[in-house]
Amino acid sequence: SMKLLPGFWRTSPSSIDVLKCSNEAACTGNENSTCFTGHRGPLCELCKDGFALTAGACLSCEDGGVSTAIGGVVVTLLILSLAAWCFSRRRVEQLKSLADGNGLSFTKTGLGYVQIIATLSSTLLVEFGPYFGGLTKILAA
Repeated sequence: SMKLLPGFWRTSPSSIDVLKCSNEAACTGNENSTCFTGHRGPLCELCKDGFALTAGACLSCEDGGVSTAIGGVVVTLLILSLAAWCFSRRRVEQLKSLADGNGLSFTKTGLGYVQIIATLSSTLLVEFGPYFGGLTKILAA
């Protein structure tokens, strides 16, 4: 039995036909030609039940929902914290400068960055990791 390098696959441990996986991260190689967690099938191109293909990787459906919920809570808390900080009595001068137009340019710049991030993967035809790739898909929706 020969040991395979990561990124390669074969039908069985006794097979001499070695194929390169199109998604090298899905194929663990080794002697048994196993697939990475969540992947299955020929060349590890399919996802197991309970997993979904996201940015080239089979991710657990249960884990994705929890991560998204936690991310949403964190973003919400950050926004609420920023709002509380801006509206505190000590920050009246900052609110006045926001009303004078300085905040508008800051908001326009921030929205520009969000739009750029949202179109990165489709414009550059690049697959990002599951977390950043998921963020770009959420922003693009």
